[in-house]
Amino acid sequence: MCPDLSRRKFGQFLAASLLLPLSAVAQDNEAIRTLHGQLDIDYFKANKAAQLAAKENQTIIVIGEDALLTDASFKGEITLNDEGLIERLKIVSGQVLAAFKPRNDRQSELILPNATASIRGTGFYANVNHTYDSDYLCCCYGRMVFENATTGEAQELHNRYHTAVMINDVGDFAKPPYDAPYGHYDDEVIMLEAVVGREPHWQLPDDKLQFLAPYSLPKI
Repeated sequence: MCPDLSRRKFGQFLAASLLLPLSAVAQDNEAIRTLHGQLDIDYFKANKAAQLAAKENQTIIVIGEDALLTDASFKGEITLNDEGLIERLKIVSGQVLAAFKPRNDRQSELILPNATASIRGTGFYANVNHTYDSDYLCCCYGRMVFENATTGEAQELHNRYHTAVMINDVGDFAKPPYDAPYGHYDDEVIMLEAVVGREPHWQLPDDKLQFLAPYSLPKI
């Protein structure tokens, strides 16, 4: 079991530690900003779309008021809307933890090899590893509606704290063989939301963080 930390105290600590980077981000006019790690960016379609490839673990990417944390194997494609938010995110390979700006009228698209989802203001984690037949997805909080890649059948993930699924190569959903969220942690989620000036809109069990990273978070 992880140490006893309250959501509010931990969130205040992280937000305070990230005030200086937030000021720097606000003055940066690039559509895609890397706060930590290295990222190759290939813009196209009048800079409204880009191909991304991370070069090291724990790469933190800010796109408008959306934020991503990726590993070194991450490759993906994004399309931006007129507000500079992510309208479409295609994950080709690797791991992504994401914090999307919540808006009632938002309808972004997440594309995995085995399924497509419509999402709003959502925190989620996805792992696309081509050595396995299934993609792993966790809806950390928010709402995601998936379409089966084969049948077109819809399935919704709508929760307040970590609901995960495996999606196989024909788009079928199955329960993951893990008792805890795989590959991502609560303090990483808080860090991502903090770099864009927010807190996670989740409901913690007993108002306490349950899953803390066993390694140091990036120093931003």
